[in-house]
Amino acid sequence: MSGRAPAISVCIPTYNGREHLAECISSIRSQTFTDFEVVFCDDQSSDGTLEFARQLTEGDERFRFISNPRRLGLVGNWNNCVNEARGEWIKFVFQDDTIAPSCLEMLLDACVRHGKPFGFCQRDFIFENGTSEEQRDFLLEHKQRLFSDYHASPVISREHVIRIAAREPGRNLVGEPTVTLIKRSVFSEVGGFDEALIQICDTEFWCRVMIHYGAAFVPKSLAEFR
Repeated sequence: MSGRAPAISVCIPTYNGREHLAECISSIRSQTFTDFEVVFCDDQSSDGTLEFARQLTEGDERFRFISNPRRLGLVGNWNNCVNEARGEWIKFVFQDDTIAPSCLEMLLDACVRHGKPFGFCQRDFIFENGTSEEQRDFLLEHKQRLFSDYHASPVISREHVIRIAAREPGRNLVGEPTVTLIKRSVFSEVGGFDEALIQICDTEFWCRVMIHYGAAFVPKSLAEFR
């Protein structure tokens, strides 16, 4: 890869994620937008995740691999991905998720067109065997709530977010990290994911970001969350 920084850093924080990694990587390599790097930060996997990722991407200089010298934990590894990234924009894709071919292109276009440093899209779900009906219903209801909360508007204002957050303070305003695109400067301005929160670290971070900036919203399913 040349010394020029890419527009987007696709960040994949991994830990024992070999099982679905080939599908994840294939979806990233199929993007219509090509000015990106991919940063793997592996948190000391024991199943050969990092070695498998290297095999799958051999010869593709856009891929970089970091093996954490010690276990950082789930949230610490997310933040480490951001620290290692070189792009102007951060795009998380988790090790068992996939993104549609136009995901990077459409999210970046929406953020730039509307002057927003944060954007997100809708998503579909890959329900594995053993997923409870309760979990299925919860996720499908959340997807529907994104439509009703934002009415498919391409721009979400700070004021609108504040009203939702005040009414439902524990509500996840976005979904999972794989649906987001975040300007790198956001992390300098509002901080990273809070490692003390663990389960709700993304919920809190989306709220913190969106009450500052609002968001660009692409009301299309451009990602699949497993």
